[in-house]
This record gives sequence, structure tokens and C-alpha cells, in this order.
Amino acid sequence: MTLNSPNENGKLLNMQGSGALVLTNIVLVVNMKILISSFEITFILLMLVLVSIAIYFGCFWFSTYYSAETLDFGAATELLTFGETYVTLIFFMFSYVLVDAGMRYASLEINAIYLRRREL
Repeated sequence: MTLNSPNENGKLLNMQGSGALVLTNIVLVVNMKILISSFEITFILLMLVLVSIAIYFGCFWFSTYYSAETLDFGAATELLTFGETYVTLIFFMFSYVLVDAGMRYASLEINAIYLRRREL
């Protein structure tokens, strides 16, 4: 249990917390990518994304509370109470939106150059 406890500054010192943070960010960013890249956002798509996120958090919470003997016992509560979690999540979301928008504009520009060369 001491491996899972934060220090006096409220920081996690173990790899389970860092891995859980990265996996949580990946799950949320991938679900946002589905919404961003969709041609049409429908009610069914929104429900699927929300259910996917809810299932992930439900499984994550259950897997960290089913046995007090495991090293990651209580990691879900620790992860969701730290401010760093939300700062990194916002950073990843905005960074991904910027990269995705940049890739779209670059694709449009490359297509325009290709069509101009093809006309010559």
C-alpha cells in the first residue's frame, strides 16, 4: 500500500499511476478522435462514445477495488482526484485537435498542388 500512496506534495511515485494516467488519456483522446473525424455526429455515435468511456471508467474503478492486496488498490480514486490528470487531459485534447486540423489543411493543400501539376 505504501507504493501506491502519494508523497507530501500529492504526487504519485509509482508506475501504476503513471500508466493509468496514460491509458486514461489514450482512451479519451481516441474517443474524441472518433467524434472529430466522423462525417456526421448522430445520437447513436454519441451514445457509443459515452458508453465506451463509461465502460472504461467502470472497469478501471472495479479493477482497482476488487482486492485490497493488489498494488494498484485505490489507483482510480487517486488518479481522478489529482489536478495533473485534468491538466494533461486538456493538453492532449487540444494538442490532438490542433494536429488533426493541421493535417486536414495540409491534405487540402497537397491535393490542390497535385491538381495544379496534373493540369500542366
